[in-house]
Amino acid sequence: MDQASQLRKLMKEPDSYSPKPTLIAVASGKGGVGKSTLTLNLGVALAKAGSRVAIFDLDIGFGNLETLLGANAKYSMNDVKEGVVSLKEAFLEGPYGIHILAGGSGLSTITEWHKEEVNRFLTEVARMDVSYDVILFDTGAGLTDMQRTILLAVDQTFVVTTPEPPAMTDAYSLVKLMSATSPDFSFQLIVNQCSSLVEGTQSAKQFEQVCAEFLNCEVEIAGFIMKDADISVAVKKQIPYFLYAPKGSAARSIERLAFKLRGFEPRDKNGVVGFISRWMTFR
Repeated sequence: MDQASQLRKLMKEPDSYSPKPTLIAVASGKGGVGKSTLTLNLGVALAKAGSRVAIFDLDIGFGNLETLLGANAKYSMNDVKEGVVSLKEAFLEGPYGIHILAGGSGLSTITEWHKEEVNRFLTEVARMDVSYDVILFDTGAGLTDMQRTILLAVDQTFVVTTPEPPAMTDAYSLVKLMSATSPDFSFQLIVNQCSSLVEGTQSAKQFEQVCAEFLNCEVEIAGFIMKDADISVAVKKQIPYFLYAPKGSAARSIERLAFKLRGFEPRDKNGVVGFISRWMTFR
């Protein structure tokens, strides 16, 4: 019996009417585009709107979500991996009750874990299925095997870029690599740090045209996050900018994205168990 089948048995095929979390990956082709900051603030905005939110920092060894919160996580994914603590015990609680699993250090990819460690981790993930409405995966920049698997297994993938040509090129490279091995790969584009709606729209259209011409794939636009001087101040103060400057342009952009997501449904009714099945398939 494979791991996914074992997990279905463990969950005893939960009632299809039970609420299932929406699983979202946030990815980027390069660092420095504000991916982790965006993920954290989106989580806070969703939590404020009433969603139960968990964030997994998958930039393993280089994660910074706890730093952005000004917190010092007692445990990390490494501790969960080694069985030191349970997944529930490892979570750091953030604003509005969001739960964050810190990335930790000393790990490169989840594929390096021993089979029993992967089994234990995925079993714990499955057990928390009904505990959350949204689970966000903050992936590392670039594309490792583990990140590729996550992007294919979740309900929705956001690819984050900025209007700057290097960032657009790297985001395109990410989509190109994913499309080359997985033609059915779908994603939504978020243009971050836009100086204006016009700049964001132009950047998105340019990205759309290039993907259509060279990759023959469609690009759905999730939204634009406006540039805001309060962001750098909030980062230095280690406070989510959604809380530090709630009336700022960036916070309003994040709030619009959060409300849009509140109406998003998982692509199947199996929640985390379905995610794990796809994960194991793609691996």
